Amino acid sequence: MQKITSLIVVFFFTCSQLAWSAHSVPIQFDPDYVPTTDASSEYTSDGEDQSQSTTTDFLSESDSPLSAATPDETQSPPDTAPPELTILSPKSLEVTPDTTFTVYGAVTDQSQVEEVSVYVYDFGRLRYTVTGAKAHYNPGEGTWSFEVLPDYVSIGQATNLLIQAKDEYGNWSSLQGIQIFVGSPSEPEVTIAIPASGVGVSDRGFTFEGTASDPTGIEEVRVYVFDEARGYFTVVNRLADYDPSTNTWSFQVDQSQITLNSNVRLLVRAKDKEGAWSNWDRMTLPVEDFTSPEGTISINGDNA
Repeated sequence: MQKITSLIVVFFFTCSQLAWSAHSVPIQFDPDYVPTTDASSEYTSDGEDQSQSTTTDFLSESDSPLSAATPDETQSPPDTAPPELTILSPKSLEVTPDTTFTVYGAVTDQSQVEEVSVYVYDFGRLRYTVTGAKAHYNPGEGTWSFEVLPDYVSIGQATNLLIQAKDEYGNWSSLQGIQIFVGSPSEPEVTIAIPASGVGVSDRGFTFEGTASDPTGIEEVRVYVFDEARGYFTVVNRLADYDPSTNTWSFQVDQSQITLNSNVRLLVRAKDKEGAWSNWDRMTLPVEDFTSPEGTISINGDNA
């Protein structure tokens, strides 16, 4: 059978030189060749043994320097977005019913939240009472919580709560804050016993007294006296005497603090041991002259 011989130019990539080179390789071509279906056959269709034939092994794709390792384009870049944090309770400007309460909320992040920090500013002391304390974080629910204790706040005063979260890449969320007012579970009870309601008081002065009580105890009782004739308070925030054994308080109103034939307004309130103030108790009374008239009475010409 006639063979047709051709000269084929084949290009090889040399790894050591990192360059392509051209080589002339003689190729025999048989137009009547039919490939055998037996994959194990080592013979051509004309009976020639190919077991000793020379083959050219080209570089596989994995061996080529062109397929050198490159950054994994599927790998996610480092997280640069900060966590998103919200405060769910208490609400801003809310009055808490106690000095112990829980502040809580939610936090999410593209990666993982590492910590939630809490700051508490007490306006009663004008300073931070908590700085960077770690809140409890529940990664399964994406929630956080922190218990505010009585030592952190002042009753009857405003308190700022500031919260911030950080993820595992060190990204901090913006500070989220609310302002609340701290109340008390109970307020003192204060009453006026003397003078009696609707009865005039002496222009020479009189005793102002009553009762004050609270489960935690009474810290102090304060009194105000307003003279309507002069149009201003003649007694402002004065401390009354208080007897804890009888829960009674008293204050002596002087004649210089009131005006005859006018009205006087009396106000009182009490503070308990936790710093909670009672509501005001008050009354308005006329100031009268209670002195007896001086002179003589003549009966049948005789002086009595």
